[in-house]
Amino acid sequence: MEELLLGYYWELFIAAEILSIICLLLFGVLRYIWNAPGRSLLFLWIFLFLLILEAVLALYVYRQTGEVSSFLIVVVVFVIYACTFGVFDFIKLDRWMRGKIGRLRGVELLSNKDYEVLNRHNDPKYIAKKYRQNVYDSSCLLCYRSGCAVVHGDRYDAGNDRIRGGFFLGGSRRGREFTVS
Repeated sequence: MEELLLGYYWELFIAAEILSIICLLLFGVLRYIWNAPGRSLLFLWIFLFLLILEAVLALYVYRQTGEVSSFLIVVVVFVIYACTFGVFDFIKLDRWMRGKIGRLRGVELLSNKDYEVLNRHNDPKYIAKKYRQNVYDSSCLLCYRSGCAVVHGDRYDAGNDRIRGGFFLGGSRRGREFTVS
């Protein structure tokens, strides 16, 4: 089992991503075309399970190899996106699907609030405000991480490109080292 996970982790990650996309599409089909909102939630839960499975796979690969590899970085980016901007993108996709499927079926699936939100998202002033907020949030995160680097800076040894594992890197506080690749 260990050889399978360590030998095919990229393939497993890509398969999980493809299954995630299929689950989201089936969620929309069941919810709006076949009018089964209760059953559609099953596919949303499967999507969340696959997301957690991807994170666990990345953690397992890190624990076995001890390296911060490109695979780990890609999975972390995907998981962070899914937990932050992905939620809002899913809500936008859901609203878009309700509009399109409602027009095809001749049924009104959008509420007045949905139309207000759609109009607001087309307003250039609102879009500029959201971009400014995203820049502010990103700069706050950068300042926080910089502060962590200053406070915990003794864990990095530039002479031999090694980082002793700290809390954020999954290591112990006892000084476990790993190579940055």
